[in-house]
Amino acid sequence: IFITLWLIILLIVYTILTQKASNLVYGDKKYYPNISRSLWVSLFFLSIFYFLMLIIAPTPHFYTIYGLYSSETIHNLRLVLSFLFIIYFLYLKVERSSCTFYSFEFYIILFFSFLSLNLILISCTLLNLFIFIELFSLCTYFLLITNKKSPKTIEASIKYFIFGSASSSFLLFGFCLLYLRTGAQDLFDISLLTYNNNFFTEDPYFLLAASLISFSFLLKIGASVFFFWMADVYEGANYPLLIYFNTF
Repeated sequence: IFITLWLIILLIVYTILTQKASNLVYGDKKYYPNISRSLWVSLFFLSIFYFLMLIIAPTPHFYTIYGLYSSETIHNLRLVLSFLFIIYFLYLKVERSSCTFYSFEFYIILFFSFLSLNLILISCTLLNLFIFIELFSLCTYFLLITNKKSPKTIEASIKYFIFGSASSSFLLFGFCLLYLRTGAQDLFDISLLTYNNNFFTEDPYFLLAASLISFSFLLKIGASVFFFWMADVYEGANYPLLIYFNTF
């Protein structure tokens, strides 16, 4: 909650105090967005704070009220991802000189996407899982279209939005069918109900729900035969964003 509020305050303050962050051309002069050093330092210390919080804080196994679950394996995975995110943040600082279209919103939305990824990892209910996946997708849509002057980037972001929305529709419909047949939205309850249960393995609605959910996830990650749209997205994205999409 503290990190999220900090990010919201940064976004509001820099939206009010900063001009529109895009490349502006007036005659022969080109004006690039000016990213404040205090913003970068603030976000960097946020990532350090989050990484240290994961190390120092105990590893709770259940958050039953909020539909979240954490284990030792998930905790270690979040530590590794946090460490990689700090390295990636330092890499962006070096790469910023060649990527002049990065604005203050880019770094804040990037951190929002990382937080939503962490919440995906500890979600154990269908509702939480869908909400945090969509939050992560909304952040990636913005990150991809940061360079508004490139036609390839605009085309890639539109394709990403279309296929991401289509896969989210399949995912939501699959979750609805799954809840309709099982009456539960907790993943642990669903696994206990359906494991070695002939009623569900032969139920057409349950099989359709499982197929839609699997198809949606395969489409989102561009696996197997569902990779055709990923090539166009990667063509329009710049190299630092490709690293982020492929790693996180």
